[in-house]
Amino acid sequence: MADVHRNLAVLMIEDSERDALLILDQIESSGYHAISERIETAEELTETLVRTRWDVVLSDYSLPAFDTAEALALIQRSGNDLPFIIVSGAIGEEAAVALMKAGAHDYVMKTHLARLVPAIEREMAEAQTRRERSAAEESIRLSLKEKELLLKEIHHRVKNNLQVICSILHLQQDKIHDTEMVHLFLETQHRVRSMALVHDKLYQSPSLATIDFNDYVQSLSTELLRTFWKPGVSMAIDIADISFGVDTAVPCGLIVNELLTNSLKHGFPDERPGQIQIGLHHDPHGDYTLTVRDNGVGFPPGYDMHKATSMGTQVICSLVDQLDGTSETTNQEGALTTIRFPLPPHD
Repeated sequence: MADVHRNLAVLMIEDSERDALLILDQIESSGYHAISERIETAEELTETLVRTRWDVVLSDYSLPAFDTAEALALIQRSGNDLPFIIVSGAIGEEAAVALMKAGAHDYVMKTHLARLVPAIEREMAEAQTRRERSAAEESIRLSLKEKELLLKEIHHRVKNNLQVICSILHLQQDKIHDTEMVHLFLETQHRVRSMALVHDKLYQSPSLATIDFNDYVQSLSTELLRTFWKPGVSMAIDIADISFGVDTAVPCGLIVNELLTNSLKHGFPDERPGQIQIGLHHDPHGDYTLTVRDNGVGFPPGYDMHKATSMGTQVICSLVDQLDGTSETTNQEGALTTIRFPLPPHD
């Protein structure tokens, strides 16, 4: 039983003043001080929901100009999570069950008002639990939103910092007169840009955790074609619906950068036209196969990626090892490089 004189704000949807007084007498005899208002129309209900904070709604089943179903719908649309208890002398079980399914919390017959206060106390406790759970969920949602914004800012700043590094390399490159060193600086800028592009795509990604690798390769290949200016060379990209987290996207992006750079630099000499094909697919076991193929001059006779000493090839081999993958190169009407690797568990 509740403490004596505990206030209880009761909104009554009831056309019988006599029945309303009997209900209030039952509540007050159980130790509550009832602060109540009796209404009979939808207009009155709408107005009082705005004006007053109620603890519980007690509704008769049918009124001359109003009924329980309409009252329940109005309260739900108002956003008030109030215990809604039907108190009726004539409601049938089938109608009561239908209203419970629609959102009413309980029903009490006017001939059994002794059930009313326990029902009110139970539904008020459950409403409080719902409010606390809703507040906790909102707190979690806001915390996640804050973390998403922070992560978004981190990706944005990493991208900007990498672009600053590219700018510094470019400034240094302008002061170098050795052609080989200029090329090394240019290739380093491409590698840094490929990493910056990953963070730029993550910054734009709705999930902030993964990027669409097809979209990434489209952007990367467009930038490389513009940089090396090969008007006779086209790109064909065949990548399934695949998204990677940063730990996989960065090494994969760098590998694609190196392979495309090698094809554009060495595969099509003397303005030879051709095509470079990039493919990425995964099998049912989760293993991925990345291929870069061109129809250019192909690899030199006896070429072995694992024995090559060029910086680009060493970078590729190191990145493949980072992915726990394998690599092979073959000449098939041009150069074909195949990289196979498993998807890391955290991706």
